Amino acid sequence: MGNAVAILVLCMLCFLGVSVFFTTIWAAQQRQEAQDTFSVVEKKIGTVKDQLNEYIESCYASRKMMQDARALFTAETEAGYVHKRLGNSKSSSAQIAYMPGDMKKLFVNRRIQVRGVTFVSGEGTKAVWLDRVSGDIHVTFGLKSEEEAMKIPGFGNMMLSSFEIRDPDSISRQLGTITFWVDREELLRGVSLSGAWAVMQGEKVLHADYGQGKEMKWLRAAANMEESQGWFYGNRYERIFYTVFPSSQYDFSYISVINSNTIWDLNRRTLIATSLVLVILAGGALLVSFLGIRNDARFLSNIMQMLGAMENGDFSVAKNLDIHEENKNEYGRIAIALKDVSQKLEGYIRTEYILKLKQQEAAMRALKHQINPHFLYNTLESIRSKALMWGDEETAEAITQLGTLYRMIVHCPDVISMKEEVELLEMYLRIMSLRFAGNFVYQLEVEKEAEEVRTLSFWLQPLAENFFTHGF
Repeated sequence: MGNAVAILVLCMLCFLGVSVFFTTIWAAQQRQEAQDTFSVVEKKIGTVKDQLNEYIESCYASRKMMQDARALFTAETEAGYVHKRLGNSKSSSAQIAYMPGDMKKLFVNRRIQVRGVTFVSGEGTKAVWLDRVSGDIHVTFGLKSEEEAMKIPGFGNMMLSSFEIRDPDSISRQLGTITFWVDREELLRGVSLSGAWAVMQGEKVLHADYGQGKEMKWLRAAANMEESQGWFYGNRYERIFYTVFPSSQYDFSYISVINSNTIWDLNRRTLIATSLVLVILAGGALLVSFLGIRNDARFLSNIMQMLGAMENGDFSVAKNLDIHEENKNEYGRIAIALKDVSQKLEGYIRTEYILKLKQQEAAMRALKHQINPHFLYNTLESIRSKALMWGDEETAEAITQLGTLYRMIVHCPDVISMKEEVELLEMYLRIMSLRFAGNFVYQLEVEKEAEEVRTLSFWLQPLAENFFTHGF
């Protein structure tokens, strides 16, 4: 079960890794598709914008056209516009221009595909549009906003270009703004992309193609990103891939967004194939693991049987166990080692009685050695007592130091602290100072941090002894 869980977890991690890898590739493909779509959109919009720029320039080049534009901007009603045109006619001997009629060539030009024009000034909003049935140009006054002009049948639903118009007689005076409207479905016919996309001019959406309301939020969020492509979270778990292509020639940006679920749905077959491959690999790994564990369990059962017999003192099972055909893995080598151990252990048991005798003999010798130090301690104590009785305190002190040093050497553990090792050395040096009185001096210096360091016992004394043996 542990192997099965480990294999399943590993397969899940592999699936996640493969999914992330393929998602990165699919996101790159989505960016390439968006870039191709952007090229088409830029070409279509750019063609119209260039034509409209040329048209505005031609209007500025015609004084009569600009006079009529001023009349249209400053008029609040149709009657006011007619009155201002009458004034232009009286002030000129030539025929005056009619800007709405001149715009008809924009409406009938299939390359430009303009469906309506709005004139916005302080005097209100007007709309110029073509009646597709009769073919006549109409001018509508008194509109509250440009959105109201979009309600006119066939007016257009996508703002393409906007121009600020200034009075030719006073360039500092702004007459208003001319905005050209097109039918987005007609202009962008044949343009499609997986996910949602939009054409934006700053914060203003010129055109948006999206399915759900939340996708518009994604498009606006992508427009505010610093990078031109990347990922962000649409909600707690949903990741959104976005691309932003700002036009280098025109004042608009193309933005596309697509969520990870849509990317995976578009590449469902690849994900299913990857899942099937991983499931097959996991099944094969589980089968191989099961067969290996079953063989190991069978062999371990023989090993446990052998150990149980050895525990009861029966070594015949180990001798009769045939392991030559199953010794290719670790368990086989363990079984061979156990068989060798059983044979050696049987030999060791035969000598167990002899070993016990040896242990008893060693215990007697240890007892004997334990008696000898006590005899020495008692003798030294008797000599010390007599020295004190005779008033020889120096000799008594020397005997005390010698007994104490011998006791510590006999009973000292193998590992002691550096402080204790220095104390042993100092006892030895005190005894030698009595022996060589007045012929040498010593000084011990140990850092505070080194006192608690663990070290082997009785290794400083031989170094000091070398001084008295060789260096004196």
